[in-house]
Formats: sequence, structure tokens, C-alpha cells
Amino acid sequence: MAALHEVEELELDEFLSEDVLTQAVERFSFLGRRRDAHNSLHHATSAFDMDDLLANLEEARSYQVESDVVRRSEDRVSTLRRMRAEAATELQLQC
Repeated sequence: MAALHEVEELELDEFLSEDVLTQAVERFSFLGRRRDAHNSLHHATSAFDMDDLLANLEEARSYQVESDVVRRSEDRVSTLRRMRAEAATELQLQC
């Protein structure tokens, strides 16, 4: 985005077509949302809220967040599901 602002300040944008400028703005906006999805997924992965993690995982996939980040979150989902199952089993044994 800083590059686009610099282009505008130097009045170089008059040499670029409107389509090129529009595509650049759309791409930078997408990358910003992708970064936000990555950060949200990272935070959700370290927590215990399964619903939040699943929602953030879906959003991250839609923004094509790096596969290793998605994989870590998928592993966390598996871990949380296993923990839930173990807790349910333990509760049943206590009853």
C-alpha cells in the first residue's frame, strides 16, 4: 500500500491504467485480509475454543494461508477433539 501511496504522491499514477490501479488495490486488500486471517488463526490455535478455531481455520483456507500454518491448526483441532473425548470418557467412568 505504501508503494501505491508513493505512486500517487509522485503523480506517476497518471501513467498507469485504471485497471492496473484497481487490480493493485484489490490485491493489496486481499493480502491484508490474508495476513489478518493468518494472525487470527495463529491466536485461535493456541487457545481452547474449538468453534473459534474451526471458524478461523475455514477463513484461513479461503484466503490461502500458508499450508504449514493450516496444518498446525488442523493438528490442534485433532488434539482438542481427542482431549474432549478423553474428558467425556473420564466423566462417564466417574458416574
